Amino acid sequence: MQKSKRFLVGAPLLALVFLITNPAFASFQSDDWVRPAPRNQVAKVDVGQLKGSKRVAARRAAYQKMIKSAAKKHGVPIKVAQAVVQVESNFNPKARGGAGEIGLMQIKPATARGLGFRGNSRSLYDPQTNLEWGMKYLAGAHKLANGDVCGTILRYNAGHYARRMNPISARYCRKVQRIIASS
Repeated sequence: MQKSKRFLVGAPLLALVFLITNPAFASFQSDDWVRPAPRNQVAKVDVGQLKGSKRVAARRAAYQKMIKSAAKKHGVPIKVAQAVVQVESNFNPKARGGAGEIGLMQIKPATARGLGFRGNSRSLYDPQTNLEWGMKYLAGAHKLANGDVCGTILRYNAGHYARRMNPISARYCRKVQRIIASS
C-alpha cells in the first residue's frame, strides 16, 4: 500500500519536473508563442533550386536594398547577409520555422527580445523589422567569430556562444559558402 501511494504522488511530480526542465517547454513560456508552420510552409530550399525560379528572383530583388542597408548598418558583410537570408527563408518574408522562427532571417521572438525588441511576434513578419533584429543578431555572431564565415554561421545558427561546429551548422556553412562563391 505504501509503494502505490508513493507512486501516485511521485509520478505526477516527476512529470511536472520533466515538463518544466524540458527545453521544448520553454517555447510555451512566452506570452506570444508562435505556432510552428506545417513542414510544407517552411521556405527553406536547396540552393540548386533557386536559379530557375522567377518568383525567388523577384523576391530577392525586392529585398536587396533593405538587406544591404541593414548589413551595412550592423557591420555584416553584404554577401554573408544575402546568403543567410537566402538559406534561412529563400527571401520569403512570410516564412515560419518549426521552432518558431519568423520571416526573412528566421529570427525567434525570444532572440529578438533579448536584443531589445519590444514588439509582438507578428511584427517580425515585417521585412524591415525582421532584417533589423536578425541582422543585429548576425552582427553579434560575426563579431564573436572574428569575421570567420563558418564561425559566424555556427553562432547565428546554434547560438552566440556555440564553440563546436555541429553537422547542421556545417551544412549551413557550406550552403552559405556556395552562395557567396556564385555571387
